[in-house]
Amino acid sequence: MDTKILILILLFTIPFMYSYNDGVYSHRELAYEDSKFLSIDDFEVHYKEYGEGNEESLILLHGFGSHTYTWDKVIKELGENYHLIAFDRPSFGLTERSFENEENIYTTDYQIDLIKKIMEIKGIEKATLVGNSAGGTISLNFYFKYPNMVENLILVDAAVYIGGGSPSFIKPLLYLPQINYLGPEITSILLNNNGDDFIETAFYDKEKVTEDVLREYKRPTLVKGYKKAFWEFIKGSNSYEIVKKLDEIKVPTLVITGDNDVIVPTEQSIKLSKNINNSELVILEKTGHLPQEENPVEFTQAVERFLKMEDGK
Repeated sequence: MDTKILILILLFTIPFMYSYNDGVYSHRELAYEDSKFLSIDDFEVHYKEYGEGNEESLILLHGFGSHTYTWDKVIKELGENYHLIAFDRPSFGLTERSFENEENIYTTDYQIDLIKKIMEIKGIEKATLVGNSAGGTISLNFYFKYPNMVENLILVDAAVYIGGGSPSFIKPLLYLPQINYLGPEITSILLNNNGDDFIETAFYDKEKVTEDVLREYKRPTLVKGYKKAFWEFIKGSNSYEIVKKLDEIKVPTLVITGDNDVIVPTEQSIKLSKNINNSELVILEKTGHLPQEENPVEFTQAVERFLKMEDGK
């Protein structure tokens, strides 16, 4: 056989000889005591809900690689005065990994529309969106698409000027059969090898990155279909031109950042506040990228102070 033909055959077949495991447990088997599940578009969304009897609603949106756990230190206290819903976006947390849906649930467009679907099911006409990191970007995209459904915006170390979807020139390569087959395993290896370091980077005080914290961030990696779902998320991610539209925001906006955020540098949150008309800026001292986890008391105080001020207008 011709050597070139043999090489081509090997290149096309060897990747498919590699096998890997993809999760151990169902999403429900890993649920918390306060976990709830909502069936939407033939899959189950994992969420936590507090303060159901309160009139004003807050939707909490986690960042990249995070999940509802990130809000655990603030959701109960805020739930005393507000109706709070924190949910895991598809491919994150304990939301079901599903791959035979009529819509591609892993695209950025769907993740934006999922907020609307949840609000409609829960009978929420308008809500305050609280978005951390990439969740802040999702919050802004939702506002620009459905402005009448947003009461306020609270942007927490929001990844507005960095990040985004995969470059357009790379996307066709992601769908090549060999890359598409191995992609879930390759990305999971990269994430797992760097996961602990990334979480430590998110904190100013490294001593707060306990074994419990690391374990909770790894919990979603045990869900069946975790690797494939994350790969589908990477393929389906898109970036949008929102920076040029920041001055169009009409709702009250609070920008919160840690003074030692090295993931989304503090200067970017300061810039974000300046680019949003009449927004309020809060900088929490000795705090990194996750104020709701590292400095929950001052974070809660800042959110409540802002909301009470807006309610009093």
